[in-house]
Amino acid sequence: MPLHALTDPADVAAAYAEFAGHFAGGETLERTFGYKGGSEVARLQWFPELKIWAFLQAEGLKRYGCAFGVDSPHASTMVTSSVEINIPRAGIDRMCGGVFVRSNHNTTYLAHSGRVGGGRTGVGRTTFLQYYGEKTVDTVRWSTGQTSEYIIIGALDDSDLLTHVADFVHESARYRAEIAASK
Repeated sequence: MPLHALTDPADVAAAYAEFAGHFAGGETLERTFGYKGGSEVARLQWFPELKIWAFLQAEGLKRYGCAFGVDSPHASTMVTSSVEINIPRAGIDRMCGGVFVRSNHNTTYLAHSGRVGGGRTGVGRTTFLQYYGEKTVDTVRWSTGQTSEYIIIGALDDSDLLTHVADFVHESARYRAEIAASK
């Protein structure tokens, strides 16, 4: 299916609003969110039935920050993410793993590059795509005409989008755990 990356700020903002709306029903918890280089107090949405939390940041960043974790935030006052699906507000930003893409049928999807770094040897896009499988990888065309392979996580209009995001988050966490265990 031909997919086109959304790069226009208005299109990205509308897609982000639709995406973020799926996370309105979780249990809201304040926790310290730790990341490389610091930490901050964050309002997480916890979904116990999916065993994921989400920390979505729409303000104050050059991108839409979307961090997810699988460890119960009830177990600790500090959390770290299992994976981030950050999305550029406009244009192309290869530092962000996430992107919204649109099909020729006008369906908008959340996609991820597969870059799930984290500073560990052996953790990266190539090995993650091998681990994850190619069942949901598709070609995305950018406004420059270039193409890239992305994991298609789910359609924004799908009522099961949270489940698809949770599946991706859990696969990312399992992948990292297996890499760590093999070292």
